[in-house]
Amino acid sequence: MRILDTEATRAVLLALGMGILLSGCAGLGEEPEPEETDTQRVDLSDKRVFLGNVTLVNEDSRFVLIKTPVNQRLQPGFPLQSFRDRELSAELGFSPEQIHGFMTADIREGAPAVGDQVYLRYTEDFETSMSPRMQQAMEKLEREENMGFFEKWRYKREQKRRARQKRRASEG
Repeated sequence: MRILDTEATRAVLLALGMGILLSGCAGLGEEPEPEETDTQRVDLSDKRVFLGNVTLVNEDSRFVLIKTPVNQRLQPGFPLQSFRDRELSAELGFSPEQIHGFMTADIREGAPAVGDQVYLRYTEDFETSMSPRMQQAMEKLEREENMGFFEKWRYKREQKRRARQKRRASEG
């Protein structure tokens, strides 16, 4: 029996592996008391910094795994928020466990679900607190979102070509 070797299969296996490895992360501290979730309608047009989408929720250990295009180190406990259909679904706290393309966050309150969008909690000083690397990643994400279908297809093809050239140069 042969397992399909695709990016989707690798991503799922990586997410499962991260879930198993990090299943005890949030359980090390005190167990927070369950509180009622006060969901509120939020206007996401405010300046917010998108970090990624929830790919795994571990209710027992009270943490989430976030797939992110941004490889940014934050302070442990940094406040994050997850949204579902433009409504606040959970308050999260950044966990230091991070691997390229994925980060974890502890669930402080609420009920996040797979697919929720995760943002840094809004503060007035976002412009001054973002590192140049974070700013560059956010600009790249915004450019990609504004591309048309064929333009995005050409862009991704060019990115793959450059990655192959870089890999060949480092090997030989």
